[in-house]
Amino acid sequence: MNKVTLAKQAVTFVALAGLLLTTGVSAATTTVTTAGGGGWLMQSDSCAVGAIGGSSMFEAGPGVTPAGIGSLEQRIGSNGFVRQAIGQTAWSGVPLASISELRYSTYVDQPGQGGQAPYMILNVDHNGDMVVDDHLFFEPAYQNSVLTGLPLQGQVSGATWQTWDALRGGWWSEKGIAGATSGGGVRSLTAYLAAQPNARLLNNSTDNTAGLRIASGCGGSWSGFIGNVDRVVLGNNAFTLTGVATTTTPSTGVTATSSLLAMSTVYDFEPAAGTISALMCSPAIVSAAVGQPVTFSASGASGSYVWSGTGLTITNPTGTQFTVTYSSPSVNTITVSSAGQTASCRLVVTGTSPVPPVVPPVFPGLPNTGAGGDARLLMSIALAIIALVGVQAGSYLYSRRLS
Repeated sequence: MNKVTLAKQAVTFVALAGLLLTTGVSAATTTVTTAGGGGWLMQSDSCAVGAIGGSSMFEAGPGVTPAGIGSLEQRIGSNGFVRQAIGQTAWSGVPLASISELRYSTYVDQPGQGGQAPYMILNVDHNGDMVVDDHLFFEPAYQNSVLTGLPLQGQVSGATWQTWDALRGGWWSEKGIAGATSGGGVRSLTAYLAAQPNARLLNNSTDNTAGLRIASGCGGSWSGFIGNVDRVVLGNNAFTLTGVATTTTPSTGVTATSSLLAMSTVYDFEPAAGTISALMCSPAIVSAAVGQPVTFSASGASGSYVWSGTGLTITNPTGTQFTVTYSSPSVNTITVSSAGQTASCRLVVTGTSPVPPVVPPVFPGLPNTGAGGDARLLMSIALAIIALVGVQAGSYLYSRRLS
């Protein structure tokens, strides 16, 4: 092999390495405000006869959402046997092995009785025959057990947003494949793929469910549950299996091939335009004395409020009402925020700080005769004189006895 050939091979290696290093993952954000947007469909089914219905809707809040100002709310009926879901139909056919990102955020407003949060379901086809062979379930309630050997993601909490990494979390199989069972028996997607390497997602034509769903409900412990979902992040490398980019360097004549970029999409659930009412703070202007509690109220926007201000003694800083107390005269602005909106009220504090009362001294050991302060002082002096005379008299008698 001559030096020219070696040099050309070295150039080829460097060119390929450079192309491989530039291959990466990009992300885009898709805002979903109605069913069908971004490939997402609202879906509902029941798990038992006599299931009492629930509902799903895009709304503002609750609180400060992970993306934008809104989210998807899922409500479950009083017996818990209905399932409310939102399904991604565009992922049908995506190989399980090609998934590169699978995250979503949840908020539990009304927990039901089981400590759950909205969970993820995958319809799985094992062999490409377009038939759903299994269902995989990712449940946040099962992501905090050391028995699984998987990353701990914390307990499900109420009234706060939490993000779940389903790609690296624990799943259970409806068919028990790879020993994946609910609770402490959940297994990783890697373990499932070892048993079913050709598994891929599939929209189910039998019950019209999407290949990927995020759902609430389907069990008695879900009775009365209210929760929210937002910022769903889905990524897959499916296009790298066939897609390639070809680059030729004119000076060397070297042609290099690299895989296409993988794509992740952030789905932001939002209420439709015009569905959020204006945020109001009342009373708009109010006066109060120093130390007097004043309560403000909020209405409109998402119904979830955060209050703020300076120099405050805070009684209840969140909720529809806010109570403040000031210790000195001042002019203050109270601000409330909700669903990306802000409103303010004005409070004028008048008067001076209260002066603590002066308590007069009390003479110990004297009976309370009801007399005034001067009489009590004279009585004390008289008693002291009597005591002194008594001492002198006793001393005189003692001296006489000795003589």
